[in-house]
Amino acid sequence: MGPPLRAKTSERTATAATYPSRAVLPKRRRAEIPVAQGCVWRYASDMRIPPSLVKVFVILTTCYISACAHSRCAGGPPAITASGEGKASGTPDQAFITVAAITEGKDAESTAAESARIESQVIAAAKSVVGNQGSVKTSSYSLNPVYDFNENKQTLRGYQVRNAITVEMFNTKSVGSLIDAAVKAGATEVSSISFGVRDSAALRQQAIAAASQAALREAAAAATALGLHLGNVRTIAVGSTSGGPVPMPMQKFSRAMDSAQIATPVEAGTVDVTASVSVEVQLEKP
Repeated sequence: MGPPLRAKTSERTATAATYPSRAVLPKRRRAEIPVAQGCVWRYASDMRIPPSLVKVFVILTTCYISACAHSRCAGGPPAITASGEGKASGTPDQAFITVAAITEGKDAESTAAESARIESQVIAAAKSVVGNQGSVKTSSYSLNPVYDFNENKQTLRGYQVRNAITVEMFNTKSVGSLIDAAVKAGATEVSSISFGVRDSAALRQQAIAAASQAALREAAAAATALGLHLGNVRTIAVGSTSGGPVPMPMQKFSRAMDSAQIATPVEAGTVDVTASVSVEVQLEKP
């Protein structure tokens, strides 16, 4: 069996040659060492931890307090923290278009049947434009009664069905043709159009690199103003990145179309990905 586990044992341990010297630590930090070690010994006694393991915990506790004291309380080298933002732009290679057919009728059954007929035509038209360069899926369906209100009285007028599909396509130059084909087939609403980049990892890395350089420029400007130079980078923290499908304003179209009408123009533009980075850099004298 080892020696009795008593709090005062930590006093002897703290002065052993195997532990960092307390003489070079600030007075407040020197006082923390026996207190912390005493807590370790008392906890070990209550938990019946073998003395050999307790000594390891005491050593680690002492080293931790000493390291904190040397780096933060004993006049360690100063440091500066700065943040920067970066942006990377790319050409869209993906588009999402949501089109819907809104149908109204006197009763629910006939209205739903008519909506199904029209939506089948819209889906077929969309697939003919997309081909194997994308996909078509139903994104929403609703059947609701429609009421008229007159002199605080509610009267059932009929029913309305809204059946919407979302089209993903990789040929962004054909978005206008898709809209025209869907409207000609019976779609009455184009509720959203957005563009994106399928593989945005490269853009994200470019944005992070740009943000890191911006953060270092900010730190360098502050250091120069103080007559100091930048040293080693201590820490780097990458914040959130943003970017993705770019939405366009919603549009509505009439089902009546002139066969000679010019194709709907749609410009994809660019997709921007932004990132933020924070750095902590050591400061040095010239």
